[in-house]
Amino acid sequence: MTGKEFNERIKHLGLSVSEFAELTGLTKDGVYGWSRSNKTTPEWVKSWLDNYEKALLLDNIKNAFSQAFAFDKK
Repeated sequence: MTGKEFNERIKHLGLSVSEFAELTGLTKDGVYGWSRSNKTTPEWVKSWLDNYEKALLLDNIKNAFSQAFAFDKK
């Protein structure tokens, strides 16, 4: 994944470079290094972002069901 693709992907997921670094336990400087357009990310970053996106989707679905169920009980 290129730095440009990485930046676009984390932006799409609502993350900043700093937030990604904090979530993954990496240094901000290291992650900022990848975010430059002429750099590439390690292989695992794409799958981590894929899984993060799936987790967000599942959280949204869970919250929607919880709200619908709570609404029905009122």
